[in-house]
Amino acid sequence: MRRIGFSYEYPKLAGQSKARLLYVGDFTYDPYDERSRALIEYDTRTCNGGHYDLRRGRYVLLLFLGDKGIPFTTIRPMIGMYGRDKWKYYNEHIGEEFEIVVKEDEPCPDLNLGGTT
Repeated sequence: MRRIGFSYEYPKLAGQSKARLLYVGDFTYDPYDERSRALIEYDTRTCNGGHYDLRRGRYVLLLFLGDKGIPFTTIRPMIGMYGRDKWKYYNEHIGEEFEIVVKEDEPCPDLNLGGTT
């Protein structure tokens, strides 16, 4: 099974451990562009209330459906380590399942995802 890594636990992951890649898109981030503000707020918010620092530039936008049925996005650089073309890589694996790997495995506080309490 392929793996996708995250530096931190994110609320968007909702404690899911696997996810199927549904979509690969092209995304250009400009911090002064109002149109992408909500997406960046959602996508980069960490469980401690901070945000992953995303720099201006061109990215690959990925949409996954997690093993609890909760969709989430992640934004990745277009070109990865060692010059790897991430656009091509992820397009070749649409429909495949990925293991979610979190480096800083500190769980999020109660997420209250709309279920009963």
